[in-house]
Amino acid sequence: MAARSKARKRALDILYEAELRGEPALGVLEARIAQAQPQVSAYAIELVRGVQARLQSKDQSLTDVEYETLLDTVLGLTDKAIAARRHISVRGVQNRLSMLLAKLVGGEDAHLRESAGMEIFNPRARVVTEALKRGLIDTDELAALDEDLEDWLAEEFDYERAT
Repeated sequence: MAARSKARKRALDILYEAELRGEPALGVLEARIAQAQPQVSAYAIELVRGVQARLQSKDQSLTDVEYETLLDTVLGLTDKAIAARRHISVRGVQNRLSMLLAKLVGGEDAHLRESAGMEIFNPRARVVTEALKRGLIDTDELAALDEDLEDWLAEEFDYERAT
């Protein structure tokens, strides 16, 4: 796992623990970061604020499995590939994608579909676009995500990307 991914997971763990104890999550995390690695605190605080925004709105916040599915969608995986990678059914993936669409896009595009009589937007592309606009996807981490995907493809299918 990439160092940044480990840092993100640890930050999330600290946030969840603080929330469970009823403590101000961002304050707890800022204190821990300042003690451990002051040079990365600005990046971590920015990252945490995005996560904290997800936590504050329970109805609209993404669950961990929805976020995982969002990242797999960003990487361009099909429903079947996500199902195989995450060891769930294709229907489970479709349910997660439906929840992502409802939470991120909602019914904003319904009037266009009705007036045009056809689908105007690709739902997966809309989910990714909205996630990018909201800052839910760390573009700096895409290379690490792609590396994790390549590791999984190599392990499962003996796949090696041509250079």
